[in-house]
Amino acid sequence: MTEEDWYRVGYKGGSEPGVLQYTHLLQLEESSSVYAVSLTANNPEENLDTEKITEITSRVISLVKEGKI
Repeated sequence: MTEEDWYRVGYKGGSEPGVLQYTHLLQLEESSSVYAVSLTANNPEENLDTEKITEITSRVISLVKEGKI
């Protein structure tokens, strides 16, 4: 995903050991719906797979862009 693909983009994320959080605000065109995609993962017992969580988030955003959700 690049910001050039969207009319409006907002992002806030954060992490600490065992916790990862992403929230995206997305709008394709000025008159289109606004979507919020938020993912929070936590596991206090072991390290999170940041790459896998980021990939899942990217897939969901792609589905939003394609109008599938």
